[in-house]
Amino acid sequence: GPGLALKSEALGLAVMVELPLVVAMIQRAGPSTGMPTKTDQADLLQVLFGRNGESPVAIVAPATPSECFKYAIEAFRLALRHMTPTVFLSDGYLGTGSEPWRVPAAEELPRIEVKFAKDADAFNPYDRDPETLARPWATPGTPGLEHRIGGLEKADVTGNVSYDPDNHEKMTRFRAEKIARIANDIPDLEVVGGESGDLLVLGWGSTYGANLSAVIRARKEGLAVSCAQLRYLNPFPSNVGDVIARFDQVLIPELNLGQLAMLVRSRYLVDAVSLNKVTGRPFLIAEIEEKIHELVGSKVKV
Repeated sequence: GPGLALKSEALGLAVMVELPLVVAMIQRAGPSTGMPTKTDQADLLQVLFGRNGESPVAIVAPATPSECFKYAIEAFRLALRHMTPTVFLSDGYLGTGSEPWRVPAAEELPRIEVKFAKDADAFNPYDRDPETLARPWATPGTPGLEHRIGGLEKADVTGNVSYDPDNHEKMTRFRAEKIARIANDIPDLEVVGGESGDLLVLGWGSTYGANLSAVIRARKEGLAVSCAQLRYLNPFPSNVGDVIARFDQVLIPELNLGQLAMLVRSRYLVDAVSLNKVTGRPFLIAEIEEKIHELVGSKVKV
């Protein structure tokens, strides 16, 4: 199978020790060896949940080939600022795609500040930043900053090995809340088209081009259809629920059997409509257009 299947233990360890790590996952058709040269979006739930225990990670998902550059940088920013493993989730269609874009000069790139603990007298390995809940990072070998790392549960503040039940619950909730707070550090979900209407086409990853083109065509026909593309999959942007609530229906096209749709239904209690394709090929614009017309084609604004 793909590399992520072989690295789930390492990702779980990174969650426990709370150290920054970026994993690039380029999805292909599976399971097992599957169709290794064909695209797919069926690893979302594996990336989100594919480790033992409560082990949340941050997930970013570029929508175009040029966005891969931008969101690779963003993945490192989130990993370093929030002291967490972060998955850069792409797919074969983006990985083999191309588009013209200007490579920015180095001085134009966003600066990612990395702070290392220095003061041995004030150092506790599992102290928490009050804003992000990130723990301090000590350069290995720094005198006075030695501490335990490893997969065993850590005591709050001290980082000593702990089997205390209350401490385990506290640390588990800290790790979950740390990822949840990333929502305060990422942009809101943007809507293309009207801010409300009959239908929202909600996608992620490489479905962006087909989604956008289908919505543009539908709007020219007088349909009250908009689209939005999730670039942050864990946590979701904080306004996702508000955006969804402004539309009568939500359509989620995915190159899987409905993984994002399942997450949206469970989190926002909305009866999202799935449009699924698992041929190893990307969506055609016409396929999404057809589903839009099936759902709201009778509501053309004259």
